[in-house]
Amino acid sequence: MKNLQMKYNLLHFFFFISYCAVLGFTAVLLQYKGMSNSLIGIVTGGGALASILISPWISSLPDKNPDITMRKLIVWILLYSMVSFCIIGFLPLPDVIIIGIYILLICVHGSIIPFLSAICMDYIKAGHNINFGLARGLGSVSYAISAVVIGRLVDLINPLVTVIVFLVSALLCLMMVKILPVTKESAPSGGEKAKGVSMPGLIRKYRTYFLILLGISLPFAAASALATYLINIVRHLGGSASLYGIVIFAMAFSEMPAMAITPRLMRRYSPETILAFAAGAYVVRNVIICLAPDIPILILGVLFQSVSYGFFTAVVAYYVARRLDRQDQIMGQTLAAVMTTGLGATIGNLAGGFLQDTLGLESMYVFSIVLSILGAVIVLVSVFADQKKKKETRA
Repeated sequence: MKNLQMKYNLLHFFFFISYCAVLGFTAVLLQYKGMSNSLIGIVTGGGALASILISPWISSLPDKNPDITMRKLIVWILLYSMVSFCIIGFLPLPDVIIIGIYILLICVHGSIIPFLSAICMDYIKAGHNINFGLARGLGSVSYAISAVVIGRLVDLINPLVTVIVFLVSALLCLMMVKILPVTKESAPSGGEKAKGVSMPGLIRKYRTYFLILLGISLPFAAASALATYLINIVRHLGGSASLYGIVIFAMAFSEMPAMAITPRLMRRYSPETILAFAAGAYVVRNVIICLAPDIPILILGVLFQSVSYGFFTAVVAYYVARRLDRQDQIMGQTLAAVMTTGLGATIGNLAGGFLQDTLGLESMYVFSIVLSILGAVIVLVSVFADQKKKKETRA
């Protein structure tokens, strides 16, 4: 059992190193290639927007074709991502081509995340006591460590080092996918498989889940803008690329404790209650970052990543496993990604880049604070209404 947990932990560990290389240093790499904040916003926002359309289709492939398993898809995606990032990094291409390739890379590589959650839920349903929060938390730790290391390497060499880091970590992730045992739940079978609903059908079937995700998507949008252009915030406060890596380290490393204790919290509180708390924590996080007068206060703000993004990411996986029918769970995980890294990141990245280039950094701060408060209100109202409805039903 411990051996299985360790293998699953390493799968997350290596994947999120690759994810940091692709997403955490997008602005640094593209600025090195001469792109403006607005173009960088198009890349990150476009990648998020593309995921709204492409991720549900990718997630539906195992349902549509029994020969296509989650593991095969992960391997194909990793190979595609390695080729794409090499092209971006090492070939002299026009901006428009780089933008197109990078948009697809962000979208396709990120579509692995729902499958990582689904693999764990398969193990749990097969009787294995796997701690998803611990594994996901170690993924955040690996993101944090790689952020510091990559930041330092960027200062010493140049931003193209992100491509090398990505290739190594993606290969190690691919190796872990091959090593992990296949459960009865995830193995292809000759029997008839229950068909999951489409994305629109899922939204109609699980309205409260959708409303919670809609609310979370707004402070997530604010957080995405602040994270994508965090390098600009750090420089505005007098920092460097190395210091930027340290700030990312603090932000990502803080997620680990919250994610690791999620299973214990779930014994005492409902998933809806913890998600409502996470929405409120997002407001605190984003307000502190926006009002930070120096780097120490900025670091204090990003530490609230633990009880905002950390709780949300871990709890939503358990929410899907508990509240959604089995055949709807992969699409349910995908909906969470679509509403946050898709819709939320699209709004945040496009607006963040545009506002900075037209009105300055302060305008992005105002936008982030307003969006965070609005989203938290939507989540709190949705959770309260759902709990009230459940009480009335019991009565």
